[in-house]
Amino acid sequence: MALAFVLSSFLVTLVSYGYIVSTVLHIPSASGCRKPFSTCGSHLTLVFIGYSSTIFLYVLPGKAHSVEVNKTVALVTSVLTPFLNPFILTLRNETFKAVLRGQMQRLKGLLQAL
Repeated sequence: MALAFVLSSFLVTLVSYGYIVSTVLHIPSASGCRKPFSTCGSHLTLVFIGYSSTIFLYVLPGKAHSVEVNKTVALVTSVLTPFLNPFILTLRNETFKAVLRGQMQRLKGLLQAL
């Protein structure tokens, strides 16, 4: 039953991304294609983490998985994915990237001064 639910939602996600890719490829300019693919890439990273951990926990619940491994995967699903979401989506923001580069240069200068 878990396999049907997980794979059906995964199929809907894949079909949606198929439509997105098809639409984006019809954009004539290269710069117009870059932003949607950037957005899709960050979202796909989070989707991959979510689906892989869900499949591991619910679809493949063999005896080979220890309780500690299941706890770790559940922790990834419930803590790591929501924690990474703002960082992955924020790193697409050009202003944030510029501030981050400036801070890294400042830190590099401080480390070299030591």
